Amino acid sequence: MDTKKDDTSSRGQEDLAPPPYSENVSQEQATAVLSDLKIDPSADASIPPAHNPTSHNVVIHLKLLHAIQHLRNDISNQENLWGLSDSFLPPPEAPGTPMTEAAIKIETVRKRIQEKRWAIFVARASERFNRWWQALRTTYGTGSLTFQWFDPSNGDILARTVPRSSQARNLSKDQLPPLDILMVWHAFMLNPRSYLEDCLRQGMMRFWHYGLPWAAIDASLDESEVYDPGSNARFNFHKMTGNMAWQNTICAVEMRVGCPSCRFSSMPTFPQWLENEDLNTSTTQPVPWTTVEKLLSQEHEELTKMAAGVIYNHDRLVVRVNSIMSAASGYADPEFSVSCHKCNRLIKHDNLRADKLVHDILRFWRPNEILSDRFLVKSVWNTQPMPGTILTMHGTPRLADSTSDMGHDVRFFPNRLCDVLVNRFCQSSDSKKPKLPFSMNDLRSKFESACKDNRTLAYCQDKSGSRTPSRTRVTPKERIFLRKTFSHYWDNASPFALDLVGAVIRQGSFIEKMVKIDWLHSPTILSTASRVIQKYTRFMTIIAADTSRMAVPTLDVDLAWHTHQLDPGSYYNYTTEKTKGIFVNHDDKVAETALSNGFLRTSEQYQHMFGEPYSECTCWYCEIIRVSYTSLTKRLFRRSNVSQIQDQLHGVPSDPDRSPHISAHSTIRPRSDDPNYEQPFDFQMAWLRRRFETARQRARKDGRPEPVMPQWLSKDGTARRRQEQERWKKAAQEDHGYTHAYAFAAYPIVPFYGWGQAPYMCDPDVNANTYAANPACASMQTGGYGACCQGFCGGTVSAGACGGGMRSGAAGCHAGGGTCGGGCCSGNCSSCGG
Repeated sequence: MDTKKDDTSSRGQEDLAPPPYSENVSQEQATAVLSDLKIDPSADASIPPAHNPTSHNVVIHLKLLHAIQHLRNDISNQENLWGLSDSFLPPPEAPGTPMTEAAIKIETVRKRIQEKRWAIFVARASERFNRWWQALRTTYGTGSLTFQWFDPSNGDILARTVPRSSQARNLSKDQLPPLDILMVWHAFMLNPRSYLEDCLRQGMMRFWHYGLPWAAIDASLDESEVYDPGSNARFNFHKMTGNMAWQNTICAVEMRVGCPSCRFSSMPTFPQWLENEDLNTSTTQPVPWTTVEKLLSQEHEELTKMAAGVIYNHDRLVVRVNSIMSAASGYADPEFSVSCHKCNRLIKHDNLRADKLVHDILRFWRPNEILSDRFLVKSVWNTQPMPGTILTMHGTPRLADSTSDMGHDVRFFPNRLCDVLVNRFCQSSDSKKPKLPFSMNDLRSKFESACKDNRTLAYCQDKSGSRTPSRTRVTPKERIFLRKTFSHYWDNASPFALDLVGAVIRQGSFIEKMVKIDWLHSPTILSTASRVIQKYTRFMTIIAADTSRMAVPTLDVDLAWHTHQLDPGSYYNYTTEKTKGIFVNHDDKVAETALSNGFLRTSEQYQHMFGEPYSECTCWYCEIIRVSYTSLTKRLFRRSNVSQIQDQLHGVPSDPDRSPHISAHSTIRPRSDDPNYEQPFDFQMAWLRRRFETARQRARKDGRPEPVMPQWLSKDGTARRRQEQERWKKAAQEDHGYTHAYAFAAYPIVPFYGWGQAPYMCDPDVNANTYAANPACASMQTGGYGACCQGFCGGTVSAGACGGGMRSGAAGCHAGGGTCGGGCCSGNCSSCGG
């Protein structure tokens, strides 16, 4: 596709390089800029008024990100919060003191405890958001979506039950929730397809149209980014949530769970069980959020001796604390476990996730009806469809062509499969209740068996009157939709489409980078915001040019992209118009190597289409990317202005920590013990080394200082990485105190803290055993937990991503090639066209 380039050639040479994003300013100047900022949505013409964001919204978004980062710092450093104390460690070294190896490991342990405090806070915030959301449904809810909504005679699904007069209103300052709930809502909206589908399924489309209330948020943030919407907001929040405390840390957020089997069998009627929507908080058994504090207390004396170097070495200290994190059994811990007070069965995270799936499957159960050989949509007319089956391959909620079309619409394949599964395949001998296991792997096996049955496939594929269909296999598109359905349940027991704790954590690295860059406190903040919006519109042009390929944003582009997604209606209209019918997703799970490859392609396309370099950073990684696609011939004969712009970029000092290079907050990584990951990782390292040598030669010819290769990138560094892995595994094996001894090999690219990290790689400060569900890792092993039904993903499925472009219906953090929140890692779905 040929796209007209911007008129860069008509500029003077002095104007070729983009102006700097930030300048050093005093605190007084920064405060004056923010205090003078006023909301005026019509003041920005970079995007037409119908298609936000505006520069002002970008600035308010930055203020919100700063407030969230302040909150994280306060919570992480609050000694003894949730009983988590680092008192067994020596005091931190004074700033500027050279760090010894022992001091690095001690600080590693301190960071682990700080991370756990934040993890528990976010888990509690997620539950508080759930209760706030359910309270909102009483005000904004319009009835849950059912199959009859897809009837072509009912009109546009998006517009249904949304009065025109309500679309212009939004939450006022007095209606705003606490900052922790606002943080979770913010992260939820940054998964636009999941947010749209949940709003559709739960009847919250009026609320979906509102978007984030920018004016109210701006009025609640002062010049120091302190969030306080006022006493009226606190009063209204108490009232609507049943007197829930405003502050997370003092709120008695009691988590209550129950045995799914006992609860199901004890319900007097089946409809009563189905009406019990809130699966986690409706039962009578309270559970602790964490037991880490108890384990740390039990080991306090020995941990103190380890930290002081009296016994063992500091490797053992790191491993022991990791083991404690892994062995903890609270609701916000990875090994959650509690005995049912009635039947003594163990209740684990997996049982609660399976309970959610069984609950949704049993909506299709019709005990007084004999199942025919053909799916009759009128039989499930008032049934809520399974998650993952609402949106089309393009992410839009299309109406059915006709009522009969629902019997063979590929979207509804998982619904038809659930229908036949519960009404025929899993019937018990007494026919009173279906037999469904409360285990995710066992439920997956049920689906696999059902899909091997010819009669079942005849029903699901609308082969009416035929007990032996012409094809006895699930089609690639049917696999995708079944995988999308399962993605809502792996590692997710919440009533939402994704684990909101993981969504918040994955946003953490992006927020931290925005605060480090600190555009907010520049006197040129409004012009900076206009520039990021311009780059964002160009980025969307790249997506629209080829919606089957991955486009990866830089940090500045991602800021504008995120801001736009926080106005869902505007973002939906803009992207569907730009791409001719595709709702561009921003799924926040993409494999590392896929992200880096996508960034290379996006950088090349941006330079080709607009005549300017994509990344304005001069770190070693961005230099490698530029060298990979910049033609030496063009450089020699000056056939474009790109070389001149790049020369000027090198003339400005660049701090990699404050440069707008690749945005990698969405990066995930397979488990370190996965053999499917080592080979592509080694290939990527070899490619980076080759390109680094090219970049070094280029710098030498241009008379610039040569980039310095990170030690971990060299061949010796790769060998040392593997040695470090083995060393940590050995240290874990020697620590016999815990069966959950956890080696640091979970993050194979960074063998030790501070050893090395490329900008496209997974956040090294996110540790798997800190969370109930790992927010930054995925299993790619065939049959592993999180893998979908065999035959649907070519055996390489996980809780991470679904490969394939937008045309395959699985867009990730881009126009295609990323994740669907629980399918297979990007680029590994060979059997389904991904």
